[in-house]
Amino acid sequence: MPNIKPISYLRNTKEVLKLCDKSSEAIYLTKNGYKAITVVNSEKYDRDMLLLDFYKKMFEASQDKLEGKVFTAEEVFKEIEKKYGLQD
Repeated sequence: MPNIKPISYLRNTKEVLKLCDKSSEAIYLTKNGYKAITVVNSEKYDRDMLLLDFYKKMFEASQDKLEGKVFTAEEVFKEIEKKYGLQD
C-alpha cells in the first residue's frame, strides 16, 4: 500500500528518514492532494537504477541481435588476428 503524506511532513525530517528506513516502498508527498515529491531510501534507489541499466542493456543487445549486429567468437578472433597481424 502506498505511503502518502502531505508535503508539510517534510518539516519533520527525522520522521521522513525513519519512514524511508522502515519501508522499501516510496513515500509520496502531496500538495493540494496531488503527488509533488517521491522519496525512496538510497539503497532502493541504487538497486532500481542498477536494474534499469541492466534492462536497458538487455534491450539494446536484443535490438543488435534483431538487426544482425552480432558476431561469433570465431569471427571476432579472426578480425583481431587480422587487425594486429597475428595470423599464422
